[in-house]
Amino acid sequence: MGFKRQHDPEILRTDRIAILPSLTPHRSKKSWVALTAHAVHFHTPAREGVINLHDVIGCQHLQSNLDHDKDAHGYFTIYYYPLDRKTVRREKEALTVLFDKGDRAENLETGELWHRAVNLLLRGVTDLARDEVLSTPLPQRNVLVIVNPVSGRAKGLNIYREIASRMLVEASFKFKCIVTAGPGHASQVLMEEELEKWTSILMIGGDGIVYEVINALMARNDWKRAIKTPLGIVPAGSGNGLAASILYEVDELNADHCAMNCMFRYIKGSPKPMDITQVKVGHLTFYSFLSVSWGAIADIDINSERLRFMGPARYLIWSFGKILQNKKYNGTIEYVEEKMKEAFAVIETEEGSAPIIREEVTETLTRNGQNTKNTMAVNKAEAVKSAEDQQVPERNETARSGLMDHRRTHYSLSAAVVESLNRNAAREIDALMDEIPQEEWQEDHQNAYSFILASNISHIALDMNYAPGARIENGSMHLGFCRQPISRSALIKILTQIENGEHTSLEGMNFRQIKAFNITLPNIDDSTNIVIDGEKVPNATTIKCRVIPHLAVLIR
Repeated sequence: MGFKRQHDPEILRTDRIAILPSLTPHRSKKSWVALTAHAVHFHTPAREGVINLHDVIGCQHLQSNLDHDKDAHGYFTIYYYPLDRKTVRREKEALTVLFDKGDRAENLETGELWHRAVNLLLRGVTDLARDEVLSTPLPQRNVLVIVNPVSGRAKGLNIYREIASRMLVEASFKFKCIVTAGPGHASQVLMEEELEKWTSILMIGGDGIVYEVINALMARNDWKRAIKTPLGIVPAGSGNGLAASILYEVDELNADHCAMNCMFRYIKGSPKPMDITQVKVGHLTFYSFLSVSWGAIADIDINSERLRFMGPARYLIWSFGKILQNKKYNGTIEYVEEKMKEAFAVIETEEGSAPIIREEVTETLTRNGQNTKNTMAVNKAEAVKSAEDQQVPERNETARSGLMDHRRTHYSLSAAVVESLNRNAAREIDALMDEIPQEEWQEDHQNAYSFILASNISHIALDMNYAPGARIENGSMHLGFCRQPISRSALIKILTQIENGEHTSLEGMNFRQIKAFNITLPNIDDSTNIVIDGEKVPNATTIKCRVIPHLAVLIR
Protein backbone atom coordinates (compact mmCIF):
# COMPACT_ATOMS: atom_id res chain seq x y z
CA MET A 1 0.00 0.00 0.00
CA GLY A 2 1.64 3.20 -1.19
CA PHE A 3 1.61 6.59 0.51
CA LYS A 4 -1.22 8.81 -0.77
CA ARG A 5 -0.63 12.41 -1.68
CA GLN A 6 -2.98 15.07 -0.36
CA HIS A 7 -5.07 15.39 -3.53
CA ASP A 8 -5.22 11.70 -4.46
CA PRO A 9 -8.73 10.80 -5.79
CA GLU A 10 -8.90 7.77 -3.45
CA ILE A 11 -8.85 10.03 -0.40
CA LEU A 12 -12.20 10.22 1.40
CA ARG A 13 -11.23 13.01 3.78
CA THR A 14 -8.22 15.21 4.52
CA ASP A 15 -7.51 17.83 7.22
CA ARG A 16 -4.67 20.01 8.46
CA ILE A 17 -3.16 18.67 11.70
CA ALA A 18 -0.39 18.57 14.22
CA ILE A 19 0.86 15.22 15.51
CA LEU A 20 1.44 14.88 19.24
CA PRO A 21 3.73 15.02 21.24
CA SER A 22 4.25 18.36 19.48
CA LEU A 23 1.65 20.73 20.93
CA THR A 24 2.23 23.44 18.35
CA PRO A 25 -0.02 23.13 15.28
CA HIS A 26 1.69 23.06 11.93
CA ARG A 27 -0.29 25.69 10.03
CA SER A 28 1.54 24.79 6.86
CA LYS A 29 -0.50 22.94 4.27
CA LYS A 30 2.32 20.40 4.30
CA SER A 31 0.97 18.98 7.61
CA TRP A 32 -2.12 16.90 6.99
CA VAL A 33 -3.92 13.61 7.61
CA ALA A 34 -5.92 11.76 4.99
CA LEU A 35 -8.38 8.88 5.10
CA THR A 36 -8.93 6.29 2.39
CA ALA A 37 -11.10 3.17 2.42
CA HIS A 38 -8.11 1.11 3.55
CA ALA A 39 -5.72 3.33 5.49
CA VAL A 40 -4.93 6.54 7.34
CA HIS A 41 -2.11 8.56 5.76
CA PHE A 42 -0.36 11.34 7.67
CA HIS A 43 2.35 13.82 6.74
CA THR A 44 4.29 16.59 8.49
CA PRO A 45 7.64 18.14 7.60
CA ALA A 46 9.27 15.81 10.14
CA ARG A 47 7.26 12.60 9.75
CA GLU A 48 4.97 10.70 7.43
CA GLY A 49 3.40 7.27 7.47
CA VAL A 50 0.54 4.92 6.60
CA ILE A 51 -1.69 3.08 9.08
CA ASN A 52 -3.45 0.11 7.51
CA LEU A 53 -7.05 -0.11 8.72
CA HIS A 54 -6.57 -3.88 8.87
CA ASP A 55 -4.45 -3.22 11.97
CA VAL A 56 -6.77 -0.61 13.51
CA ILE A 57 -9.14 -1.68 16.31
CA GLY A 58 -10.70 1.70 17.08
CA CYS A 59 -10.34 5.41 17.73
CA GLN A 60 -11.39 8.13 20.16
CA HIS A 61 -12.45 11.76 19.78
CA LEU A 62 -11.20 13.81 22.74
CA GLN A 63 -11.15 17.40 23.93
CA SER A 64 -9.18 19.26 26.55
CA ASN A 65 -10.75 20.41 29.79
CA LEU A 66 -8.83 23.68 29.69
CA ASP A 67 -10.69 26.92 29.11
CA HIS A 68 -11.76 27.43 25.52
CA ASP A 69 -9.48 30.41 25.07
CA LYS A 70 -6.50 28.32 26.23
CA ASP A 71 -7.14 25.18 24.19
CA ALA A 72 -9.77 25.18 21.46
CA HIS A 73 -8.30 22.22 19.61
CA GLY A 74 -9.97 18.92 18.78
CA TYR A 75 -8.01 15.72 19.42
CA PHE A 76 -8.31 12.40 17.63
CA THR A 77 -6.48 9.17 18.60
CA ILE A 78 -6.34 6.03 16.49
CA TYR A 79 -5.25 2.68 17.99
CA TYR A 80 -3.57 0.05 15.86
CA TYR A 81 -1.74 -3.22 16.41
CA PRO A 82 0.59 -4.08 13.50
CA LEU A 83 1.93 -7.61 13.27
CA ASP A 84 5.67 -8.17 13.48
CA ARG A 85 6.11 -11.15 11.17
CA LYS A 86 9.49 -12.09 12.63
CA THR A 87 8.16 -12.49 16.16
CA VAL A 88 4.51 -13.18 15.16
CA ARG A 89 3.54 -10.57 17.73
CA ARG A 90 1.12 -7.66 17.68
CA GLU A 91 2.17 -4.55 19.56
CA LYS A 92 0.03 -1.55 20.39
CA GLU A 93 0.71 1.78 18.68
CA ALA A 94 -1.33 4.98 18.80
CA LEU A 95 -1.39 8.15 16.73
CA THR A 96 -2.90 11.30 18.23
CA VAL A 97 -3.52 14.27 15.96
CA LEU A 98 -4.62 17.80 16.81
CA PHE A 99 -7.09 19.78 14.69
CA ASP A 100 -6.62 23.56 14.64
CA LYS A 101 -9.09 25.43 12.43
CA GLY A 102 -9.37 28.46 14.68
CA ASP A 103 -12.89 27.73 15.92
CA ARG A 104 -13.47 25.29 18.78
CA ALA A 105 -16.83 24.05 17.49
CA GLU A 106 -15.37 23.34 14.07
CA ASN A 107 -12.41 21.54 15.63
CA LEU A 108 -14.69 19.31 17.69
CA GLU A 109 -16.91 18.58 14.70
CA THR A 110 -13.83 17.64 12.68
CA GLY A 111 -12.75 15.24 15.43
CA GLU A 112 -16.20 13.69 15.55
CA LEU A 113 -16.24 13.32 11.75
CA TRP A 114 -12.98 11.40 11.90
CA HIS A 115 -14.19 9.27 14.80
CA ARG A 116 -17.34 8.26 12.97
CA ALA A 117 -15.75 7.89 9.54
CA VAL A 118 -13.03 5.53 10.79
CA ASN A 119 -15.51 3.49 12.84
CA LEU A 120 -17.85 3.16 9.86
CA LEU A 121 -14.98 2.02 7.66
CA LEU A 122 -13.99 -0.55 10.29
CA ARG A 123 -17.55 -1.87 10.05
CA GLY A 124 -17.46 -2.10 6.26
CA VAL A 125 -19.33 1.12 5.36
CA THR A 126 -17.29 2.90 2.67
CA ASP A 127 -19.63 5.18 0.71
CA LEU A 128 -20.90 8.01 2.92
CA ALA A 129 -21.12 11.76 2.40
CA ARG A 130 -20.17 14.22 5.16
CA ASP A 131 -23.73 14.68 6.46
CA GLU A 132 -24.30 10.91 6.37
CA VAL A 133 -21.19 10.29 8.45
CA LEU A 134 -22.53 12.48 11.25
CA SER A 135 -26.10 11.14 11.07
CA THR A 136 -25.45 7.43 10.61
CA PRO A 137 -25.61 5.63 13.97
CA LEU A 138 -22.84 3.20 14.83
CA PRO A 139 -23.86 -0.34 15.83
CA GLN A 140 -23.51 -0.75 19.59
CA ARG A 141 -21.39 -3.71 20.61
CA ASN A 142 -22.26 -4.98 24.07
CA VAL A 143 -20.02 -7.68 25.48
CA LEU A 144 -20.41 -9.94 28.50
CA VAL A 145 -16.88 -10.72 29.72
CA ILE A 146 -16.39 -13.82 31.87
CA VAL A 147 -13.02 -14.15 33.63
CA ASN A 148 -11.72 -17.27 35.36
CA PRO A 149 -9.26 -15.75 37.87
CA VAL A 150 -7.52 -19.02 38.81
CA SER A 151 -7.19 -20.77 35.46
CA GLY A 152 -3.64 -21.90 34.61
CA ARG A 153 -1.23 -19.74 36.57
CA ALA A 154 -4.02 -17.43 37.77
CA LYS A 155 -3.29 -14.69 35.23
CA GLY A 156 -6.87 -14.15 34.09
CA LEU A 157 -7.52 -10.93 35.99
CA ASN A 158 -4.19 -9.42 34.97
CA ILE A 159 -4.89 -10.22 31.33
CA TYR A 160 -8.33 -8.65 31.67
CA ARG A 161 -7.03 -5.48 33.26
CA GLU A 162 -3.85 -5.01 31.23
CA ILE A 163 -4.96 -6.21 27.80
CA ALA A 164 -8.63 -7.06 27.28
CA SER A 165 -10.36 -4.15 29.05
CA ARG A 166 -8.03 -1.57 27.51
CA MET A 167 -8.53 -2.90 23.99
CA LEU A 168 -12.31 -3.05 24.47
CA VAL A 169 -12.26 0.62 25.48
CA GLU A 170 -10.08 1.53 22.49
CA ALA A 171 -12.51 -0.27 20.18
CA SER A 172 -15.56 1.48 21.74
CA PHE A 173 -17.16 -1.68 23.10
CA LYS A 174 -19.54 -1.50 26.04
CA PHE A 175 -18.93 -4.38 28.41
CA LYS A 176 -19.71 -5.94 31.75
CA CYS A 177 -17.22 -8.19 33.54
CA ILE A 178 -18.05 -11.20 35.70
CA VAL A 179 -15.19 -12.81 37.65
CA THR A 180 -16.11 -16.39 38.46
CA ALA A 181 -16.08 -17.29 42.14
CA GLY A 182 -15.78 -21.04 41.70
CA PRO A 183 -16.81 -24.09 39.66
CA GLY A 184 -20.17 -23.74 37.95
CA HIS A 185 -20.42 -19.97 38.51
CA ALA A 186 -20.23 -19.16 34.78
CA SER A 187 -22.87 -21.75 33.89
CA GLN A 188 -25.14 -20.48 36.68
CA VAL A 189 -24.90 -16.95 35.28
CA LEU A 190 -25.53 -18.02 31.69
CA MET A 191 -28.47 -20.26 32.53
CA GLU A 192 -30.29 -17.15 33.82
CA GLU A 193 -28.79 -14.36 31.70
CA GLU A 194 -30.84 -12.37 29.18
CA LEU A 195 -28.55 -13.10 26.25
CA GLU A 196 -30.38 -10.67 23.97
CA LYS A 197 -28.58 -7.84 25.79
CA TRP A 198 -25.20 -9.01 24.50
CA THR A 199 -23.81 -9.09 20.99
CA SER A 200 -21.15 -11.59 22.14
CA ILE A 201 -19.58 -13.33 25.13
CA LEU A 202 -15.84 -12.97 25.71
CA MET A 203 -14.18 -15.62 27.87
CA ILE A 204 -10.83 -15.06 29.55
CA GLY A 205 -9.43 -18.31 30.91
CA GLY A 206 -8.53 -21.76 29.71
CA ASP A 207 -10.43 -24.36 27.72
CA GLY A 208 -12.36 -25.26 30.87
CA ILE A 209 -14.31 -21.99 30.86
CA VAL A 210 -15.23 -22.53 27.19
CA TYR A 211 -16.49 -26.02 28.02
CA GLU A 212 -18.59 -24.66 30.87
CA VAL A 213 -20.05 -21.83 28.78
CA ILE A 214 -20.95 -24.03 25.79
CA ASN A 215 -22.65 -26.64 27.99
CA ALA A 216 -24.55 -23.92 29.86
CA LEU A 217 -25.85 -22.49 26.58
CA MET A 218 -26.88 -25.97 25.42
CA ALA A 219 -28.66 -26.58 28.74
CA ARG A 220 -31.00 -23.61 28.34
CA ASN A 221 -34.61 -24.07 27.27
CA ASP A 222 -33.90 -21.70 24.37
CA TRP A 223 -30.70 -23.56 23.46
CA LYS A 224 -31.14 -23.07 19.70
CA ARG A 225 -30.95 -19.31 20.13
CA ALA A 226 -28.45 -19.38 22.97
CA ILE A 227 -25.83 -21.49 21.20
CA LYS A 228 -25.78 -18.98 18.33
CA THR A 229 -24.46 -16.28 20.68
CA PRO A 230 -21.04 -15.38 19.23
CA LEU A 231 -18.18 -16.40 21.52
CA GLY A 232 -14.64 -15.07 21.89
CA ILE A 233 -11.65 -16.42 23.81
CA VAL A 234 -8.55 -14.82 25.31
CA PRO A 235 -6.22 -17.52 26.70
CA ALA A 236 -5.29 -17.54 30.37
CA GLY A 237 -5.19 -21.28 31.11
CA SER A 238 -2.64 -24.06 31.06
CA GLY A 239 -3.89 -25.70 27.85
CA ASN A 240 -5.47 -23.01 25.63
CA GLY A 241 -6.18 -25.33 22.72
CA LEU A 242 -9.00 -23.24 21.21
CA ALA A 243 -6.95 -20.03 21.30
CA ALA A 244 -3.99 -21.83 19.70
CA SER A 245 -6.23 -23.24 16.96
CA ILE A 246 -7.69 -19.81 16.15
CA LEU A 247 -4.24 -18.27 15.75
CA TYR A 248 -2.86 -21.32 13.92
CA GLU A 249 -5.50 -20.94 11.21
CA VAL A 250 -4.44 -17.34 10.52
CA ASP A 251 -0.71 -17.99 10.96
CA GLU A 252 -0.40 -15.77 14.06
CA LEU A 253 0.41 -18.38 16.71
CA ASN A 254 3.03 -17.22 19.19
CA ALA A 255 2.94 -19.05 22.52
CA ASP A 256 4.34 -16.05 24.40
CA HIS A 257 1.89 -13.49 23.02
CA CYS A 258 -1.34 -15.44 22.60
CA ALA A 259 -3.46 -13.12 24.74
CA MET A 260 -2.76 -9.96 22.75
CA ASN A 261 -3.04 -11.74 19.40
CA CYS A 262 -6.33 -13.42 20.38
CA MET A 263 -7.81 -10.20 21.68
CA PHE A 264 -6.97 -8.55 18.36
CA ARG A 265 -8.65 -11.42 16.47
CA TYR A 266 -11.74 -11.06 18.67
CA ILE A 267 -12.09 -7.33 17.98
CA LYS A 268 -11.23 -7.51 14.28
CA GLY A 269 -12.77 -10.90 13.52
CA SER A 270 -16.28 -11.83 12.53
CA PRO A 271 -18.73 -14.50 13.76
CA LYS A 272 -18.05 -17.80 12.00
CA PRO A 273 -19.46 -21.31 12.43
CA MET A 274 -17.94 -23.68 14.97
CA ASP A 275 -18.45 -27.44 15.10
CA ILE A 276 -19.59 -29.02 18.35
CA THR A 277 -19.51 -32.72 19.27
CA GLN A 278 -22.27 -34.33 21.29
CA VAL A 279 -20.75 -36.81 23.74
CA LYS A 280 -22.92 -39.38 25.49
CA VAL A 281 -21.11 -41.03 28.39
CA GLY A 282 -23.43 -43.75 29.57
CA HIS A 283 -26.80 -42.04 30.13
CA LEU A 284 -25.28 -38.53 30.45
CA THR A 285 -24.90 -36.01 27.59
CA PHE A 286 -22.21 -33.35 27.22
CA TYR A 287 -21.03 -31.06 24.42
CA SER A 288 -17.43 -30.73 23.32
CA PHE A 289 -15.62 -28.12 21.23
CA LEU A 290 -12.08 -29.45 21.73
CA SER A 291 -11.44 -33.15 22.30
CA VAL A 292 -12.57 -36.44 23.78
CA SER A 293 -9.92 -38.76 25.18
CA TRP A 294 -9.40 -42.01 27.04
CA GLY A 295 -6.20 -43.86 27.90
CA ALA A 296 -2.71 -42.53 28.50
CA ILE A 297 -3.30 -38.94 27.30
CA ALA A 298 -6.46 -38.66 29.41
CA ASP A 299 -4.54 -39.94 32.44
CA ILE A 300 -1.73 -37.44 31.80
CA ASP A 301 -4.24 -34.58 31.52
CA ILE A 302 -6.02 -35.37 34.78
CA ASN A 303 -3.27 -36.84 36.96
CA SER A 304 -0.80 -34.04 36.18
CA GLU A 305 -3.15 -31.54 37.85
CA ARG A 306 -1.03 -31.66 41.00
CA LEU A 307 1.69 -29.96 38.91
CA ARG A 308 -0.60 -27.24 37.56
CA PHE A 309 1.65 -24.54 39.05
CA MET A 310 4.23 -25.52 36.42
CA GLY A 311 1.96 -24.55 33.53
CA PRO A 312 2.14 -26.55 30.28
CA ALA A 313 5.39 -28.24 31.41
CA ARG A 314 3.31 -30.48 33.66
CA TYR A 315 2.13 -32.48 30.65
CA LEU A 316 5.68 -33.26 29.55
CA ILE A 317 6.80 -34.37 32.99
CA TRP A 318 3.83 -36.67 33.53
CA SER A 319 4.19 -38.08 30.01
CA PHE A 320 7.53 -39.65 30.85
CA GLY A 321 5.92 -41.59 33.68
CA LYS A 322 3.22 -42.94 31.35
CA ILE A 323 5.86 -43.88 28.77
CA LEU A 324 7.79 -45.89 31.34
CA GLN A 325 4.60 -47.57 32.44
CA ASN A 326 3.49 -48.26 28.82
CA LYS A 327 0.07 -49.34 30.09
CA LYS A 328 -2.36 -51.31 27.95
CA TYR A 329 -5.96 -49.99 27.97
CA ASN A 330 -8.63 -52.49 26.94
CA GLY A 331 -11.58 -51.34 24.86
CA THR A 332 -13.09 -51.33 21.36
CA ILE A 333 -13.71 -48.51 18.93
CA GLU A 334 -15.95 -48.01 15.90
CA TYR A 335 -16.33 -44.93 13.73
CA VAL A 336 -18.00 -43.33 10.69
CA GLU A 337 -15.56 -41.72 8.30
CA GLU A 338 -15.97 -38.18 6.97
CA LYS A 339 -17.21 -39.30 3.55
CA MET A 340 -20.64 -39.92 5.10
CA LYS A 341 -21.80 -36.32 4.53
CA GLU A 342 -25.53 -36.90 4.14
CA ALA A 343 -25.92 -38.41 7.61
CA PHE A 344 -25.71 -35.05 9.32
CA ALA A 345 -27.53 -31.76 9.04
CA VAL A 346 -26.60 -28.37 10.36
CA ILE A 347 -28.97 -27.43 13.18
CA GLU A 348 -30.30 -23.96 12.49
CA THR A 349 -32.19 -21.60 14.77
CA GLU A 350 -35.96 -21.78 14.55
CA GLU A 351 -37.77 -19.27 12.35
CA GLY A 352 -37.83 -15.86 13.90
CA SER A 353 -34.97 -16.48 16.28
CA ALA A 354 -31.86 -14.38 16.59
CA PRO A 355 -29.41 -14.41 13.68
CA ILE A 356 -25.71 -15.07 14.16
CA ILE A 357 -24.88 -11.38 14.41
CA ARG A 358 -27.21 -9.62 16.82
CA GLU A 359 -25.92 -6.05 16.69
CA GLU A 360 -28.63 -3.44 16.99
CA VAL A 361 -28.23 -0.15 15.14
CA THR A 362 -28.35 2.34 17.99
CA GLU A 363 -26.64 5.61 18.81
CA THR A 364 -23.11 5.09 19.93
CA LEU A 365 -21.66 6.74 23.00
CA THR A 366 -19.16 9.35 21.88
CA ARG A 367 -16.08 10.20 23.87
CA ASN A 368 -16.54 13.90 23.15
CA GLY A 369 -17.10 14.74 26.79
CA GLN A 370 -14.12 12.84 28.14
CA ASN A 371 -11.59 15.37 29.37
CA THR A 372 -7.93 15.27 30.14
CA LYS A 373 -5.54 17.94 31.36
CA ASN A 374 -2.58 16.21 29.81
CA THR A 375 -3.26 15.37 26.20
CA MET A 376 -0.04 13.38 26.11
CA ALA A 377 -1.59 10.88 28.55
CA VAL A 378 -4.94 10.60 26.78
CA ASN A 379 -4.52 7.01 25.56
CA LYS A 380 -3.50 5.37 28.82
CA ALA A 381 -5.63 7.52 31.11
CA GLU A 382 -8.80 6.99 29.10
CA ALA A 383 -8.34 3.21 28.94
CA VAL A 384 -7.63 2.90 32.66
CA LYS A 385 -10.57 5.13 33.64
CA SER A 386 -13.00 3.28 31.40
CA ALA A 387 -11.82 -0.08 32.69
CA GLU A 388 -12.31 1.10 36.25
CA ASP A 389 -15.80 2.33 35.36
CA GLN A 390 -16.76 -1.27 34.61
CA GLN A 391 -16.57 -1.96 38.37
CA VAL A 392 -14.59 -5.14 37.96
CA PRO A 393 -14.98 -7.23 41.11
CA GLU A 394 -11.85 -8.18 42.94
CA ARG A 395 -11.24 -11.83 43.68
CA ASN A 396 -13.40 -12.07 46.79
CA GLU A 397 -13.34 -14.46 49.70
CA THR A 398 -15.64 -16.86 47.88
CA ALA A 399 -13.23 -17.05 44.96
CA ARG A 400 -10.24 -17.55 47.23
CA SER A 401 -11.94 -20.27 49.21
CA GLY A 402 -12.82 -22.08 45.99
CA LEU A 403 -9.35 -21.80 44.51
CA MET A 404 -8.28 -25.42 44.71
CA ASP A 405 -11.65 -26.73 43.53
CA HIS A 406 -11.63 -24.36 40.56
CA ARG A 407 -8.16 -25.41 39.47
CA ARG A 408 -9.49 -28.87 38.80
CA THR A 409 -13.10 -29.77 39.15
CA HIS A 410 -13.67 -33.21 37.74
CA TYR A 411 -17.40 -32.54 37.54
CA SER A 412 -17.40 -28.79 36.82
CA LEU A 413 -21.01 -28.72 35.59
CA SER A 414 -23.71 -28.55 38.22
CA ALA A 415 -26.33 -31.27 38.54
CA ALA A 416 -28.95 -28.81 37.25
CA VAL A 417 -26.95 -28.12 34.08
CA VAL A 418 -26.31 -31.83 33.42
CA GLU A 419 -30.00 -32.61 33.95
CA SER A 420 -31.00 -29.86 31.51
CA LEU A 421 -28.48 -31.06 28.94
CA ASN A 422 -30.18 -34.45 28.88
CA ARG A 423 -33.68 -32.98 28.83
CA ASN A 424 -33.56 -30.23 26.21
CA ALA A 425 -31.14 -30.28 23.26
CA ALA A 426 -30.26 -33.97 23.61
CA ARG A 427 -33.68 -35.23 22.52
CA GLU A 428 -33.73 -33.41 19.20
CA ILE A 429 -30.07 -34.06 18.46
CA ASP A 430 -30.46 -37.75 19.34
CA ALA A 431 -33.10 -38.05 16.64
CA LEU A 432 -30.69 -36.57 14.10
CA MET A 433 -27.88 -38.90 15.11
CA ASP A 434 -30.06 -41.98 14.68
CA GLU A 435 -30.05 -41.33 10.91
CA ILE A 436 -26.58 -42.88 10.50
CA PRO A 437 -26.94 -46.18 8.60
CA GLN A 438 -25.48 -49.13 10.46
CA GLU A 439 -23.45 -50.22 7.43
CA GLU A 440 -21.44 -47.01 7.56
CA TRP A 441 -19.85 -47.95 10.88
CA GLN A 442 -16.34 -49.40 10.78
CA GLU A 443 -14.81 -51.29 13.70
CA ASP A 444 -11.13 -51.27 14.53
CA HIS A 445 -10.42 -54.94 15.13
CA GLN A 446 -8.26 -54.39 18.15
CA ASN A 447 -9.08 -54.35 21.83
CA ALA A 448 -5.94 -52.85 23.38
CA TYR A 449 -4.66 -49.29 23.04
CA SER A 450 -2.23 -46.82 24.55
CA PHE A 451 -4.71 -44.01 24.00
CA ILE A 452 -7.66 -42.83 21.93
CA LEU A 453 -8.16 -39.12 21.33
CA ALA A 454 -10.47 -37.33 18.90
CA SER A 455 -10.07 -33.59 18.31
CA ASN A 456 -12.43 -31.04 16.75
CA ILE A 457 -9.62 -28.53 16.18
CA SER A 458 -5.92 -28.51 15.37
CA HIS A 459 -4.47 -27.90 18.85
CA ILE A 460 -5.44 -29.67 22.06
CA ALA A 461 -3.09 -27.33 23.93
CA LEU A 462 -0.96 -24.34 23.10
CA ASP A 463 2.04 -26.55 22.32
CA MET A 464 0.19 -29.66 21.07
CA ASN A 465 -0.66 -29.63 17.35
CA TYR A 466 -2.55 -32.91 17.57
CA ALA A 467 -4.55 -32.63 14.33
CA PRO A 468 -2.72 -30.33 11.87
CA GLY A 469 -5.39 -30.77 9.21
CA ALA A 470 -8.37 -30.03 11.46
CA ARG A 471 -10.31 -26.78 11.18
CA ILE A 472 -12.82 -25.22 13.54
CA GLU A 473 -15.70 -25.46 11.06
CA ASN A 474 -14.90 -28.38 8.74
CA GLY A 475 -17.72 -30.59 10.03
CA SER A 476 -15.58 -33.46 11.27
CA MET A 477 -13.25 -34.69 14.01
CA HIS A 478 -9.78 -36.12 13.69
CA LEU A 479 -9.65 -39.44 15.52
CA GLY A 480 -6.23 -40.71 16.55
CA PHE A 481 -5.52 -43.98 18.31
CA CYS A 482 -2.35 -45.80 19.26
CA ARG A 483 -2.65 -49.58 19.39
CA GLN A 484 -0.92 -51.90 21.82
CA PRO A 485 1.50 -53.56 21.82
CA ILE A 486 3.92 -50.71 21.11
CA SER A 487 7.51 -50.18 22.18
CA ARG A 488 8.45 -47.45 24.62
CA SER A 489 10.69 -45.86 21.99
CA ALA A 490 7.82 -45.67 19.50
CA LEU A 491 5.50 -44.21 22.17
CA ILE A 492 8.15 -41.61 23.07
CA LYS A 493 8.32 -40.51 19.44
CA ILE A 494 4.55 -40.15 19.21
CA LEU A 495 4.08 -38.18 22.43
CA THR A 496 7.06 -35.89 21.83
CA GLN A 497 6.15 -35.16 18.20
CA ILE A 498 2.60 -34.03 18.99
CA GLU A 499 4.03 -30.56 19.65
CA ASN A 500 4.86 -29.98 15.99
CA GLY A 501 2.17 -32.19 14.46
CA GLU A 502 4.63 -34.72 13.02
CA HIS A 503 3.25 -37.68 15.00
CA THR A 504 0.38 -38.46 12.64
CA SER A 505 2.39 -40.73 10.32
CA LEU A 506 4.62 -42.38 12.93
CA GLU A 507 4.70 -46.11 13.57
CA GLY A 508 1.84 -47.18 15.81
CA MET A 509 -0.27 -44.04 15.22
CA ASN A 510 -3.56 -44.27 13.31
CA PHE A 511 -5.61 -41.28 12.15
CA ARG A 512 -9.11 -41.06 10.69
CA GLN A 513 -11.20 -38.05 9.72
CA ILE A 514 -14.61 -38.93 11.12
CA LYS A 515 -18.18 -37.80 11.77
CA ALA A 516 -18.89 -40.12 14.68
CA PHE A 517 -17.23 -42.72 16.89
CA ASN A 518 -18.03 -45.00 19.81
CA ILE A 519 -15.78 -46.45 22.49
CA THR A 520 -16.84 -49.47 24.53
CA LEU A 521 -14.95 -50.35 27.70
CA PRO A 522 -15.19 -53.87 29.16
CA ASN A 523 -14.76 -52.56 32.68
CA ILE A 524 -14.12 -49.33 34.56
CA ASP A 525 -12.80 -48.41 37.99
CA ASP A 526 -11.80 -45.33 39.98
CA SER A 527 -8.58 -44.99 37.96
CA THR A 528 -10.45 -44.72 34.63
CA ASN A 529 -10.36 -41.24 33.14
CA ILE A 530 -12.79 -40.15 30.44
CA VAL A 531 -11.93 -36.56 29.53
CA ILE A 532 -13.94 -34.03 27.55
CA ASP A 533 -12.22 -30.73 26.73
CA GLY A 534 -9.74 -31.31 29.55
CA GLU A 535 -12.51 -31.99 32.10
CA LYS A 536 -13.00 -35.38 33.73
CA VAL A 537 -16.56 -36.68 33.49
CA PRO A 538 -18.27 -39.56 35.34
CA ASN A 539 -17.14 -42.97 34.12
CA ALA A 540 -19.26 -45.29 32.00
CA THR A 541 -18.64 -48.31 29.78
CA THR A 542 -19.90 -46.57 26.63
CA ILE A 543 -18.83 -43.29 25.01
CA LYS A 544 -20.76 -42.17 21.93
CA CYS A 545 -19.62 -39.08 20.00
CA ARG A 546 -21.32 -37.29 17.09
CA VAL A 547 -20.15 -34.14 15.30
CA ILE A 548 -22.79 -31.43 14.88
CA PRO A 549 -21.47 -29.15 12.11
CA HIS A 550 -21.68 -25.38 12.57
CA LEU A 551 -23.74 -25.59 15.75
CA ALA A 552 -22.00 -22.77 17.65
CA VAL A 553 -20.52 -19.41 16.60
CA LEU A 554 -16.95 -18.28 17.28
CA ILE A 555 -15.53 -14.81 16.58
CA ARG A 556 -12.19 -15.13 14.83
